[in-house]
Amino acid sequence: MLSALIVLPTDEFFPDRFTADMASAENMMRRICGYMKVDGSNCKLELLPDEEEVLKSHLPAWSKGNTGAAGVYSHAEDGCLQIDVKES
Repeated sequence: MLSALIVLPTDEFFPDRFTADMASAENMMRRICGYMKVDGSNCKLELLPDEEEVLKSHLPAWSKGNTGAAGVYSHAEDGCLQIDVKES
């Protein structure tokens, strides 16, 4: 940990243009996996619709009125790391 790279949300570490779509989100996930030295091919990213019932079923700590980021990670049935994030 003493020699770990400190990654900041700056253009230096995230030079790609972010267009708020699935392709940009997957690209960002792969870049973060690279910084973490994690095999990104073993990760799945899923966007959850903003509908209240969907969020409640996937994100138990989410409550109506939350305006910040929402997400959860788990191990998918196929052994991959599953990362689910709120669409907006």
